Amino acid sequence: MKVIRDKEEWEKVLKNFAEVDVFYTYDFMKVNCIIEPGYPEAIYYEDQNLRFFYPYIRRPLSDLPYVPDRYRDYSDITSPYGTGGALFEGDVKGVLHKLKEFFMDTKTISEFVRFHPLIENYKGFENYYELIKISPLIYIDFRDFKDEGEIFKSFRKGHRADIKFAIRNNYEIRKNSQVENYVSVFLEIYYETMKRNRVDKRHFFPKKFFLNLSKSEFADFYFVFY
Repeated sequence: MKVIRDKEEWEKVLKNFAEVDVFYTYDFMKVNCIIEPGYPEAIYYEDQNLRFFYPYIRRPLSDLPYVPDRYRDYSDITSPYGTGGALFEGDVKGVLHKLKEFFMDTKTISEFVRFHPLIENYKGFENYYELIKISPLIYIDFRDFKDEGEIFKSFRKGHRADIKFAIRNNYEIRKNSQVENYVSVFLEIYYETMKRNRVDKRHFFPKKFFLNLSKSEFADFYFVFY
């Protein structure tokens, strides 16, 4: 079992897996440390029956002012915002007791996992974790459509009307343009919407989160103007 904190080694290990998306990249983890204060860490394990990679954010308790001195070398771990959990190929059950020993040895007091529903990486963890279904996930597989026309027809009537309205009224879409300026305007609308809908304060992401996201390789920002 190996602990990885280096970006280059992290991305090299990721190439060993077939089902990888943005949530498992080092850069996405690093951006999420803005809203989940800590640092990216991952565990890699391999034997003849299993290849296993588990990335997460480690949050030291020493960052909390109210934690007594005797607990300041403890920490907890969490998935990034979105989805997470382990990537694995093979029988995962053989490594779970090793995981528990590792977390005990590293004074990890708790673990929160947002399993990835599309790759169903919760399977194999049922007897070791308390699994809770929070909400449905909506996704579209573009491989199901032969062209844009079919995609458009798949939208519900109200969405099709919105798109036609935007085209008719010459809405302009700009990609990755003056991000820092436009993010400020977007955040005014975003925060006002969050307040109106009485959304939990943890969803009021700071400007730095969006700016760092915009600088990463995996993100594109589209701004719509009227």
